[in-house]
Amino acid sequence: MKAPHDNDLLLDYLHEQLPRDQQDAFFGRLRGEPDLARRLLALAADEELLREWASGPGPLAADLPIANPPSLVAGASRGRSRWRRRFALPAIAGLLLLALVGVWWARLPVVVAQVDHAASAQGLEQGFGWKTLRAGASLRFDAGVVELTLTSGARLVVEGPCACRLESADRIRLLSGRLYADVPESGRGLTILTPDGEIVDLGTRFGVEVQPGKGTEVHVFQGNVTAELAGGKTEKSQLQAGQAVRFDAREHVVRNVPLSRNFVQQAGAYVEHFDYSPGVLAGKADWFDSRLLPRPLLVGSRNLQYPGLAESTGAALTVGSPQGEIASPVGRRWHDRYISMVIDPDDDFPKRLALPPATLASFGSLDDPTTSPVQIVTRKSNLRDRQSSELGLLVDGDFQYARTADFRGEHPCLIVMRWSDDQVDLWINPPDSSLGGRVPPEPNVTLPRRLRQPLEALWINDAFNPPITHFYVDAIRGGSTWAEVTPRAKGE
Repeated sequence: MKAPHDNDLLLDYLHEQLPRDQQDAFFGRLRGEPDLARRLLALAADEELLREWASGPGPLAADLPIANPPSLVAGASRGRSRWRRRFALPAIAGLLLLALVGVWWARLPVVVAQVDHAASAQGLEQGFGWKTLRAGASLRFDAGVVELTLTSGARLVVEGPCACRLESADRIRLLSGRLYADVPESGRGLTILTPDGEIVDLGTRFGVEVQPGKGTEVHVFQGNVTAELAGGKTEKSQLQAGQAVRFDAREHVVRNVPLSRNFVQQAGAYVEHFDYSPGVLAGKADWFDSRLLPRPLLVGSRNLQYPGLAESTGAALTVGSPQGEIASPVGRRWHDRYISMVIDPDDDFPKRLALPPATLASFGSLDDPTTSPVQIVTRKSNLRDRQSSELGLLVDGDFQYARTADFRGEHPCLIVMRWSDDQVDLWINPPDSSLGGRVPPEPNVTLPRRLRQPLEALWINDAFNPPITHFYVDAIRGGSTWAEVTPRAKGE
């Protein structure tokens, strides 16, 4: 027997003349063949019938009567036919809806990224709040930072003002703005397309900055990348760690530029309240011990509070001891541009402090705190004044201090540091009115200095501090803005 033509099948169904033994196969084809479903919809688009369907109480698609012989076989009376029409048409519409939704879902672009942080971004398009982004998604915002993790495992931190498009999990088109990429082996081959050319990752950490009309800069912090000018008119440049170039498609040139480490490498604020049971800090969260000395740094039982600052919880880190025991420095990865911490020396700290500086915290190598290029230090400002002390910065061997009368026992001190390519700033007990603000006040200490190595880790304490050094640290915050590291207390 010759199989019926598709048009005959559709007409037989609409006229309720489709045999029972063909109904299941027909419904299966409707679900799997979008073109057949559309043709059925076109044939059924009778205005009177559609009006009847829209006003009728038809069943939901999930409850469709796929096989209901009493309502689908031919030869019934006109009254029964009218009853069948009322319920068969919603069934048709439901099946068509299922088929079309299935087609829509199947044609959705694949998910290429997970949004890890977007709270600080200003001017994001209306409705940007999805935790996942699909291929073809655009990302535009005026200020702030958005952090993404691609399905390949690569982590991207994008700074505003920015305009970019996620073409796939391994192709990002950056039209303007700054982008930092941390690419594991699984994401090797990530390609960043810009108006001036393309950058291909070879398993590395790098930054890209696009300034419309001014070219594209590529800065390599670890590993290797290749950079190629748009149009392929020059050879590919292979860049290694510590190298940076600017290329401009308009001028068809590639120039070497100084390496900039002023890329935000982590979005969102970090806060360490030391909410741990008293004991050794190393091994908790992301903290690790330098093992320069056998005695570890300990989390104590006291808690520090700074007036006007958001409340600190948990305990505080105890550095040194009244008995003069020196503890091994403890560190963690650090990429934030701002850092704040509350520090409280013991009662006799200023009295026992000598003229040689003592290091409170340092920033630099992951492997060795003794080679850190940036240090927050303190020293006695006047041997005759038993209560005098100074806080300051030591940057690549240069000192600069600010006198503070508040750095003594029972007076917690708020210290904020900011670093960039060209200088390091330090604030000591900033005005209460500035806490949580968008613009920081004037710093107490500024050292113009281009850093010779990246700030990869934060270290607390120094293995070479005088044995009399004893102080407490609490509420360490990191972020990309002043407001993130100086949050105001609730109700103030």
